[in-house]
Amino acid sequence: MWFLTLYFVAGLLACGALAWPAPEPIVGTIPHNDREITMDPALIRRGSDNKLFLFTTGEHKGEGYVWTADSIRGPWTRSDKPAFDDGEPWNAPYVHFYKGTYYLFYSNQYDYLSAGVVNPEAAEYWHGSSISVRTSRTLEPGSWEPHGRLNITWSKKYNILDASLLTLADQEPGQHKTRQQQQHLLTFGSYQEGLFQMPLADPPVELAADAMDRMTRLATNSTAASRSLAHRNPTEAAYIFRHGPYYFLFFSSGRATREPDDRWAGAGDAYKIMVCRSGDPRGGFVDRAGRDCLTDGGGTMVLGSHGGIWAPGGQGVMSTPEVGAPFIYYHYGEHVLPTSHLLVRLASTVVG
Repeated sequence: MWFLTLYFVAGLLACGALAWPAPEPIVGTIPHNDREITMDPALIRRGSDNKLFLFTTGEHKGEGYVWTADSIRGPWTRSDKPAFDDGEPWNAPYVHFYKGTYYLFYSNQYDYLSAGVVNPEAAEYWHGSSISVRTSRTLEPGSWEPHGRLNITWSKKYNILDASLLTLADQEPGQHKTRQQQQHLLTFGSYQEGLFQMPLADPPVELAADAMDRMTRLATNSTAASRSLAHRNPTEAAYIFRHGPYYFLFFSSGRATREPDDRWAGAGDAYKIMVCRSGDPRGGFVDRAGRDCLTDGGGTMVLGSHGGIWAPGGQGVMSTPEVGAPFIYYHYGEHVLPTSHLLVRLASTVVG
């Protein structure tokens, strides 16, 4: 069963498992269901009236939902109108604001075999994703102008899924200032060999001219406690957030949903929120212990399964006046023992 909640706690990055608090409910019309819906939250506040828009993966593959509220605590209302007038499927959304325009990045399936890819994995749902982008001036359903698929070459080493975008300021610390410097960094990846990054053009509706040549690998992590997972290296859902002089790379590690036998992974194998830090958003991320998050499997766990709270992940970071500090928002599950069912919720937590 999946629905939304909220909680806050100061100094999250310093918390241990015993300090993780119980959530505070969010109210609204978010449905209660027995499968994975309202996952992969992407949250943004509209500047003109401070209205909050939440984009999530929906109940069925390729189905996305749009929710609105005036407060992070709700009440939240799901739009009866689809996001796109043309009915294009979408999931795993990310929403971004840049120079008066909202950008919605999302994933759906693409026929790579018809495009010339010969590896049969490209036809599988778990390795046939693509990322597309649309723009809007209002965020409202029906207002999204399509710009098509980002032309990222299919590869066995990555899945083109879980987009997030970082737009650099003109004077970023530690960066070389050249006219050729790309200002938009797209991070993506799900399983395979981890998280990858590449530059987008300006405005960020297509790849930069040399994007494929400039693609870099940021991180890979496996925090599984056993070998029970069907796939290794469960690293996905990257989100880079600048705070002070540092860039924090948040990502989810572990199994987000049921295994093929319809059972849920244990606490050590289930989704958990990890973080690494660097002075450069293009790489060099390390965890609190100094382990390299690319070469040494580094990553500091921010939030994991505890008690009835299960598989937190799909996270993002934002600030709102009502909270007064940056906070993480994410989905998680409520583990109902002795069964293996989960009640999945959206939550948020203040970061310290």
